[in-house]
Amino acid sequence: MLHFIELLLIVGYVNFPLRFWLSVRKFGPSRFNDALRSDAHMLCLDGVAVFFALAACYWIVYDTLGIAIPGVKDLASWEAQIVAFVLTAACMALAFVNGRQRFLDATRAGMPEAALRWLATRQIIVASEASAALVQAPRVIKRM
Repeated sequence: MLHFIELLLIVGYVNFPLRFWLSVRKFGPSRFNDALRSDAHMLCLDGVAVFFALAACYWIVYDTLGIAIPGVKDLASWEAQIVAFVLTAACMALAFVNGRQRFLDATRAGMPEAALRWLATRQIIVASEASAALVQAPRVIKRM
């Protein structure tokens, strides 16, 4: 039963970052590249969370079906369950930290809207930082 709940959480989460980045990509390659340049950590953390999810799936398959990668030592069932649970918890923790506001409206139509909101928020933040930098820049007055 625990593995079923873990698999539901993993499958439910893994599609969110994939759909989000595909939605960002639909707005054009230039916006996608700008987003990757300025917020590369977000894509990297999504990748780490997906890796944790896939690793948890491996340990679930190892525990239920007994399929193992060659060279992996034999683990007891309770050890595999603990490893799968910890990896699922780590995946969910990264999802909470990294995607708190992005995945609130995760419907089929809501994900492109969330991507658009995120891109617009990024542009507003960049514009406000640029205007603050211009205001704080020293003004040079030439006297003759």
